Amino acid sequence: MLKRIYLLVAAIALIAVMVTGLVSFDVISQYNDQAAHRYLTSMSKIAASELDDGSDPQQAADAALAAFADGSNNLRITIADIDGNVVYDNQADPTNMDNHADRPEIMHAIRTGTIGSAIRSSDTVGEDMLYLAIVSESDMVVRTSMLLNAHRSAIFSMIRTSVIVLLIVIASLALAGLLLVKYITRPLSSLHEAAVAMGQGDLSARVLLPEDNENEMSRLAQAYNSMATKLQSAMEELADRKARLDAILDSITDPVLAVGERCAVTFLNAHAKVVFGRSIDPDDAVYPLVLITHDPNTEKLAEEAMSSQQTVSKELSLNTEQGDIIFHVTASPLKGSQNIGAIITFHDISEARKAQKMRSDFVANVTHELKTPLTSIRGFIETLRGGAIADRKVADRFLEIIDVEAERLHQLINDILILSEIEQQTLDKEAEKFDLNSLIDEAAVLLDDKAVARDISIIVNQDIEQLPVQASRNRIKQVLLNLLDNAISYGKEGGKVYISAIRQADGMLELTVRDDGPGISKEHQDRIFERFYRVDRSRSRDAGGTGLGLSIVKHIAQLYHGQASVASEPGAGSTFTIMLDI
Repeated sequence: MLKRIYLLVAAIALIAVMVTGLVSFDVISQYNDQAAHRYLTSMSKIAASELDDGSDPQQAADAALAAFADGSNNLRITIADIDGNVVYDNQADPTNMDNHADRPEIMHAIRTGTIGSAIRSSDTVGEDMLYLAIVSESDMVVRTSMLLNAHRSAIFSMIRTSVIVLLIVIASLALAGLLLVKYITRPLSSLHEAAVAMGQGDLSARVLLPEDNENEMSRLAQAYNSMATKLQSAMEELADRKARLDAILDSITDPVLAVGERCAVTFLNAHAKVVFGRSIDPDDAVYPLVLITHDPNTEKLAEEAMSSQQTVSKELSLNTEQGDIIFHVTASPLKGSQNIGAIITFHDISEARKAQKMRSDFVANVTHELKTPLTSIRGFIETLRGGAIADRKVADRFLEIIDVEAERLHQLINDILILSEIEQQTLDKEAEKFDLNSLIDEAAVLLDDKAVARDISIIVNQDIEQLPVQASRNRIKQVLLNLLDNAISYGKEGGKVYISAIRQADGMLELTVRDDGPGISKEHQDRIFERFYRVDRSRSRDAGGTGLGLSIVKHIAQLYHGQASVASEPGAGSTFTIMLDI
């Protein structure tokens, strides 16, 4: 406040000095101009009088200059005839000067018979000059002039003096004002510094008590220190509560958001920042909820919870940093006297929905796969009951088909049981040490008849005689038989099937089965290991497959912390690669 008063007084003083200076300058300038006119008029009249008395232009000019010249050579006198021809000039050669009949001051003097004046730049001197002309009784024009800078030098001197005085006055006022303000406000400096420090987060800042503990400043400082102590205690308690709450919320594995008015996000827990890829500070900027979730339905859910003051929930599929995830989103209103907002939790149910869909698909596929052979068996039985059993040939053929379908049904049920058993296992309890190369040879021998039937050669590539592994012999045998059976069934008739096993540098075992069959197109390769997935359903059933072989291979690979993959190009065969940590 004192500084404002000081600045106001200083501004008023400055304006007063400036206005006084401007008015003085204007008055003196007008007076100076009038004095210059009188000066030149008197000089011109003397020269005209001399001319009327019979003096030549030189003598008349010398007489005038002798009476008024100040030795500075600032005065100029020019004498011309009535037609404007210059006959004399004290600063230039008249023979080299132009006719002056068109000069404004001369034209005015000749036309009116009075004094003519003008201010303009001189063609001879090249500077601004004040001109004054009169016509003598002898019809001679006397023009006198002086430099504007010369007759206004006193004004410029006064301006310089005024500016210097003004600057001295301003500096004096500023110095006196600063000293006065500093003296008056010195007791408040400590209070100001403490308040600034506290505003910047230093809650331990306190005011130094003055020596005189009985004055008003002492009581103000004591009150401030008491308030600061209570505020520091309250802030530390709030910070402790906030830290505990943040730790609790960050430990929750589900993303949690808090929104305020207009669904602006005010809080994200650690998991929400990871899932939605946003690390925001609500104190720095306002982020709408839709900017975080990229789905306006989340804002609608939050608004519904805030308007109804009831907890609401909905299943939403949201695009996150981890891909599309199905969430069970729950919005609960913040209840308080003035609080407007909601807490939103996102429970990931993608795996549950995926498992549910897999179970539904599995049940549907199992039902379909079981229904096909059962329908065939029942159909042939009905035919036999209808009289076909009397024809021995037909009956034998039908019974053979029933036996094939029953075997297929048995194989399907067996594969389902195997797959279910593998899925439930997390550790291999039947692990033993054995030679993988000998097991490969054994599997090749078991499928040799089927390979010969299709004129397919099984080629085993073995770089070493023995390849010891630690695993369940039956599980690895299932992998080998399924891969080889698949390669023989879908390989080119008269072609070759290659099988090899090598130990990688990182200790993983790489098992490879390659055929030269028709290959698998890209669109089917990502799904080839799914249950009951077949590239060509009719051919698969003709080949006798259950649609679970490759799925069993994949799950056995996962049991041994590995993976199954396929590389194939249409017309160029297929290569199945199984990585196993055994």
